[in-house]
Amino acid sequence: MSVGAQPPAGPQLSPDGKFYWDGQRWQPVPQSQSKTPIDRAITYCCGCIVALILLFWTLVILGAVTGHST
Repeated sequence: MSVGAQPPAGPQLSPDGKFYWDGQRWQPVPQSQSKTPIDRAITYCCGCIVALILLFWTLVILGAVTGHST
């Protein structure tokens, strides 16, 4: 079986869930490379929060600089 190939639907899994039986030998269960929708949502929310914090501190610093220069 090639790297990245998916096991057949409903394979016989090992007790630890890390291997499946391909009919001849135990193969490692491939790890999913794509993010789930919840992973994408968490990443998006964290990015927005970081962007808002950076925007806030940029405005605070600009306010302090312009306020002291007059």
